[in-house]
Amino acid sequence: MSALVTDSQNGVETRLFDAPTDGSAASIVVAPIIATVAAVQSLFLKAGKSESHRSHLLHTSGSTGKPKAVQISSKSVIHLASSIPLDIKPEDCIGQLNNPGFDLSLFEIWVTLLSGGTIVHIPNPITKEPKLFATFIKDKAISVVILPFALLNIVSLGAAYAFQGLHHVISAGEAPDPHTMERILKSDGPPQNLWNGYGPTETTCLSTIQRVTLEDVQSGLISAGTAFGDGILCLLDEHLE
Repeated sequence: MSALVTDSQNGVETRLFDAPTDGSAASIVVAPIIATVAAVQSLFLKAGKSESHRSHLLHTSGSTGKPKAVQISSKSVIHLASSIPLDIKPEDCIGQLNNPGFDLSLFEIWVTLLSGGTIVHIPNPITKEPKLFATFIKDKAISVVILPFALLNIVSLGAAYAFQGLHHVISAGEAPDPHTMERILKSDGPPQNLWNGYGPTETTCLSTIQRVTLEDVQSGLISAGTAFGDGILCLLDEHLE
């Protein structure tokens, strides 16, 4: 929170206490907030903004470990929803488990809505119990999920069958371990499609994607995939060449 307040330069007077000394809630100074809001009224989104206008502002640490604000444009969200090669259909139910401040939530929310699908919220406690997670997915008829690889790995260890029959299971956020992907593909109930995706927050959440097969995991290498839609993937050295 300290990093977000500092980065936004909002001028809010901050008073921090370990705990209220008298048992009541601490007061919040609102006057500077009101003044700040009045100063930026002209920047509020209005109808008629271009597709290059920012639709989201997310804070991400990326590879630096230090949170920074990243602007995401409307056209990037539309590109993700219209170009990703998953063929999400109106009858699909997409599980929503990622924090709205995390870029994977852009897929869960906007790809679903712009495809006419249904968002199904998955409560956080359920994601921590693989067998409960598997039961919830089945009971709610969820057909698509996108998970950070760390969570995908945990689920696969406790209930590799959790993704049985799902149309799409997408691993993102970090490089996957081939053994985990193999465990899912060889389970009693593998998903119809298992994907590995990658992308910086600046491009929403995914810029590349690759369908993972048993041949991939047996080779010991899982590709981050190729760019989709109008995306262009460039590999540069330290001289940007």
